[in-house]
Amino acid sequence: MGAFVVRRLADSHKLSDATVSMLLRVGQMPTTGKPVTLINNHRLDEWFDFSRSRRCQQPLPFLCNQAIHSYVFGVYTDRAGKRLAGVYIASDYQRNRALFAVPLAELERAFRRASNDYPTNLHYSFDEKLGDYRVKHWTGTSPGAQVR
Repeated sequence: MGAFVVRRLADSHKLSDATVSMLLRVGQMPTTGKPVTLINNHRLDEWFDFSRSRRCQQPLPFLCNQAIHSYVFGVYTDRAGKRLAGVYIASDYQRNRALFAVPLAELERAFRRASNDYPTNLHYSFDEKLGDYRVKHWTGTSPGAQVR
């Protein structure tokens, strides 16, 4: 639900560009090459190669879309197996490419930033190629004075 709210705020120009473009630190596991289907999407260890997991950064909108369009969704715990530590997500589009492990701490960081972001300035410029306006959002007196 949080991913939907953040994407909705971004789409309605209620978040600064700095928040929308923030990167989250996640794990990424490639597929084993076997297709993920509705019947088997819960068997993560068979369809994703956890031994080849790598750390990467992904943009907030990308991860929101992974959650909103999740074809694969699961949770993982800390090493002791006692506390929720994060979520595994892959959208219908990404399911045969990679699985993303998003730590709860990163989700909290993104949701806190979005909930405290109140852009005070907007700049609209018409883009002939797009046939619509491009909007820049920021807090402060210039785009360099972003919310941190």
